Amino acid sequence: MYISLDTEGGGLDTSYSLLTASFIVFDEHNDCLDSLNLKLKPKDGKYMLSAEAMAVNRIDIVEHDKAAITYEDGRMLLKNFLLGVKEKYGRLTAMGQHIDFDFDFIFEYLIDENDWLKYVDRRPIDLISISRFFQIKGLIPKTQILNLQSLCKYFEIDVDDSITHTADFDTSLNIKLFKKYLSYEIK
Repeated sequence: MYISLDTEGGGLDTSYSLLTASFIVFDEHNDCLDSLNLKLKPKDGKYMLSAEAMAVNRIDIVEHDKAAITYEDGRMLLKNFLLGVKEKYGRLTAMGQHIDFDFDFIFEYLIDENDWLKYVDRRPIDLISISRFFQIKGLIPKTQILNLQSLCKYFEIDVDDSITHTADFDTSLNIKLFKKYLSYEIK
């Protein structure tokens, strides 16, 4: 069993606010078994944001704040979610695009890494590493841009540019790209 994940933050490192986090549990057939989407905010309401990140993720912070829950509530929901899926499906393997970036935010704001490892294997699948391997082997052109949206377009996966860089949409794109990679024949 796998857990696809993605986060969107107010900037490129954890000194900025974590705004959204999405998790989808799926099986070897890429069927979605469970999911958790979190819109998050600091308890004091003081967000740390960069204009550049907000232009990319297109989050309207005023509307976001109305629906968001505090990091503390997000921690509780994530821990209960992970406990429930572990009871149903066992330990999960995390999967995502440039997953270390997401882990930085998840471990800073939502769950301690040691607690995470009670539910999820310590060896994640990073789609960027697979993509680089495919480039080295000549299966993807060396000129191919390796961001998630570009890779999905290369592999003819439908991408709605109006909702890319949202954690929930990118989490589902991760699964579609992973499925393509699993079906890709290396000769």
